[in-house]
Amino acid sequence: MSDTNYEVELKVLLWTAFPPEIFIKALAKDFKSVREATEETHRNHYFEVPHRVKIMPAFEERLPIDHEDKLRIQEFRNWNDIVVRSREIKTVAWTQVLLVMKSTVDWGRSQNGTIRKELEIPIPMSIEDLDAILTAQAEIRPQAKWSRIRKTFDVVDKDGFYFTVCLDKNAGYWYIVEFEVVVTNPSVIESTKFKLQNCIKTMWLTELPADQLHRMFEFYTKNWESFYQTENYFFIK
Repeated sequence: MSDTNYEVELKVLLWTAFPPEIFIKALAKDFKSVREATEETHRNHYFEVPHRVKIMPAFEERLPIDHEDKLRIQEFRNWNDIVVRSREIKTVAWTQVLLVMKSTVDWGRSQNGTIRKELEIPIPMSIEDLDAILTAQAEIRPQAKWSRIRKTFDVVDKDGFYFTVCLDKNAGYWYIVEFEVVVTNPSVIESTKFKLQNCIKTMWLTELPADQLHRMFEFYTKNWESFYQTENYFFIK
């Protein structure tokens, strides 16, 4: 059974003044423990779902998942501003496809809020077949396709605070770093976010402003075919 968690995530945009090699060295210098966990290639396909309550039962019944996972999808219908994605993760050893659902908890939007309720369900089929199930419902419309190469680091600071750092080479965005902790207890969300903000300050970095990220997201979704699975990128202040 897949767990529903709260994702506390802050983003930092790296540009030419702070290339990824320098960032990795700084990460190892600034924190007590840094371990590179994985390198993965991702394809993320985003969908617009304007009438979720009506269509959720229609597509979930076609998914090859167990009853408990279907119940978790049903529970998500009670949340607002839901986004739906299909995700393919590849390493040198394996490939996994996920149905991903996110709902905002803070003031942000589900596409890019800093605190989101998250559901990830492994789906035993290709991402193309999952996309076909999603788009078979007339109300579900493709929004954009994203690709990235992700290096993940398990990090512990001097006070024993554990968090994950994802160094992403994103189509369109170029290099973005995500400082992330997944929690199950909503009462620790704000304190966790505060600790992540301090970790970013420790590295003398600046959190990517929400309004700038929104402008980047809007531009990419309108022009994604020029960036998906390419080396092309843009910069928007």
